Amino acid sequence: MSKFRECFSVGAFQVDHGNIITPENLVNLLQECANHQMRDRKPTYYQLLNEGKSLIVSRMKVDIHGAIYMYDNLDVATWKCPSKGMILYRGYEALYNNQVVAEAIGCWAVVDRHKGRICRPEAIDLSNYETDCLPIDGLEPFKKVGRRELNEFEYFGSYTVKSSDVDMNLHMNNARYFKVFWDVVQASWKGNDFPFVRTMDIKYGGEAMLGSCFDIYVKPGGRTWKIATIINDKMGAQCDVHIDQRSVWGLRHERKI
Repeated sequence: MSKFRECFSVGAFQVDHGNIITPENLVNLLQECANHQMRDRKPTYYQLLNEGKSLIVSRMKVDIHGAIYMYDNLDVATWKCPSKGMILYRGYEALYNNQVVAEAIGCWAVVDRHKGRICRPEAIDLSNYETDCLPIDGLEPFKKVGRRELNEFEYFGSYTVKSSDVDMNLHMNNARYFKVFWDVVQASWKGNDFPFVRTMDIKYGGEAMLGSCFDIYVKPGGRTWKIATIINDKMGAQCDVHIDQRSVWGLRHERKI
């Protein structure tokens, strides 16, 4: 059992108005560590593309155990987890001063880009990748929202996918969803204090390609919010968000720069 590790420093442009790293930028660091593992251990993402294959994420859950601030030096780790069926699992964690401040699980599928179908994880050789068990005690089944349940939601607005949103597959980058959905929560927040993310769990669906537009619906709660989207008249990505007020987790514990 082992984990691939890299060190990252949180930059000034990765934090929000409260000096706390944004959910999107935290996911970017976790994914960057994974990209470094692919670069160093092979196959790289480019090699997969040249072989007509790709990795597509179907779900990403991030748990945040403590605030991460500008200039924090993080020890970020990632590893391949045992696959199950057609799902390739990847674990992530971020440590500050040897304390785990964030953990994540990614559910990935291997796609044959020429045939347009999902392959078994064994279709690509990841034997050189560090491997360990799932973090966060595994994953609970994601409770998806159906069309009828949207009657309980508020219509938030629409979002058009721009060129700055997409990756090499020309669909919206998986980390960008964290920004879009967190913006929805903050814009809909009625509290006197700003919210702080504890968990964001995204179930991806309905590829948001460059130039496409999707509608966003939100169901505010106390500490638990639900967000759903519709794209091409079908249910798209959905997100469960668990939050605390920053008076509990944020500015009170701010580290001095």
